[in-house]
Amino acid sequence: MALATGMHHALHRRATALYVLFAAFVDAISVIA
Repeated sequence: MALATGMHHALHRRATALYVLFAAFVDAISVIA
């Protein structure tokens, strides 16, 4: 649990970027479908 909490701060920006990329990917799929 403590490890996950520590990693949260280290990966917060990366996770946010991945979420944005995922959202863009889903949006692209919606356009194609």
